[in-house]
Amino acid sequence: MVRREDERTANVVYYVYDSKNNPDCMYNTLMNVTGCSSLDKRSIHAIVPRELFEPDDSNEETREETERTLINILVYLQYISGPNNSHSLPTDINIGDYVKYFDSGFAENIPAFVNVISEAKFAILYFQLFLTHGEADTHFVPIVRFDDNWIVMGGEHRSEMRVIRQDELPNVLFTVNGRTRLTEHCQKPFGATALFQAHPEGFCIVPLHFGPKQRNDYRGMPQKEVNKIIGWPCLQGTHTRMAKNHGYVIKTMAEGIKSLWDV
Repeated sequence: MVRREDERTANVVYYVYDSKNNPDCMYNTLMNVTGCSSLDKRSIHAIVPRELFEPDDSNEETREETERTLINILVYLQYISGPNNSHSLPTDINIGDYVKYFDSGFAENIPAFVNVISEAKFAILYFQLFLTHGEADTHFVPIVRFDDNWIVMGGEHRSEMRVIRQDELPNVLFTVNGRTRLTEHCQKPFGATALFQAHPEGFCIVPLHFGPKQRNDYRGMPQKEVNKIIGWPCLQGTHTRMAKNHGYVIKTMAEGIKSLWDV
């Protein structure tokens, strides 16, 4: 008898995490924009210099997992580079030479966004997250390009994979209707426990230059081969109870992915 995993050929492979017990959205974002399952929290802290983590203004002994920390790590690991393939220590760079921040504005952002997104391989959504019991936090959601489509999915428990066409992306991010639908989608796994809002300083962050490191591409690979490389459980979906901190989901060409506009 042929096992189902022997018949499945990957189109999209996406990493998910145990958001109930380990709220590590920055590391899950790192894994999804690079396609590399080894970039979990433990590994990043082992291989990345501590000074690349933003200092915590309230406590000199701790480091923060901010959007600048995320960019620093991607520069350090050479997934993002500067002009003319320059590669400097992230603490010494002019961040504007490496990435473009798009604020929480609307139509005024579209021309510049269209200009930089055409060659981009991924972008990062940056939200303010207001918890119902009064705390505030930040949250990252990666959007990753597969040919002429973009996949958006936070990777949390109960999150869902959605597709956005390349020509739809500017209107999704920078019109009221599109932003509302996108925010609802990203907030959905949190239910009534949190309210999402586009971060006013950098709601969408797009690399301007990509480094020599390429995103791992599993397309066309049988699921059993993907299993060997990643080494984590392949889940039926993000509603599945996770036995480990991380897992992954596979979508095949035949299965397809719903549009962001599908309810």
